[in-house]
Amino acid sequence: MTTAIQKKQPEPIDIEHFDVVAPLHFLLTCSETSLGNFEISKLTDVRNLKSQLHKVLDDLMDAINQAALARLFRALETPPDRIADAKAKIKNMGRTPEDLVPLLSLNSGQAHRTASVTYQNRNIEEGKCSICPKPLAPNSVRYCEKHLAACRNRARARSERGSCYEKSI
Repeated sequence: MTTAIQKKQPEPIDIEHFDVVAPLHFLLTCSETSLGNFEISKLTDVRNLKSQLHKVLDDLMDAINQAALARLFRALETPPDRIADAKAKIKNMGRTPEDLVPLLSLNSGQAHRTASVTYQNRNIEEGKCSICPKPLAPNSVRYCEKHLAACRNRARARSERGSCYEKSI
């Protein structure tokens, strides 16, 4: 019966841990002069990196501006869309310059009144009631039988109220 004795393998060294521990150990054990020199060295590195960063940022801004300028010149040089121009010409064919002036939009109340009057006039021209699409009454130029009766009733009520007002005065 053989038993194999396994050797315990040493754990690998953690590089990241070593990177932190070595400078820390150096800083804790060095002299005041070495510590000052180390600080000056690191501040010099920071200044150099900062100047490199500024140079890279300047190069980045220059490249962005040049790309934007190229885009602008491309936009200026592109020919107009011939299909869109042809569609606009076909759409506007036979129209006078006054027709091409855009119409001003009406406010909502005015637009409703205009549409209502247009509906009434169109119905009257077609021989229909101005309020509903029924045919005109024989003795009317504006209303069907139903609306003509309602109009007569309102007129009678007004005339009766007028006589009431005159009696009270």
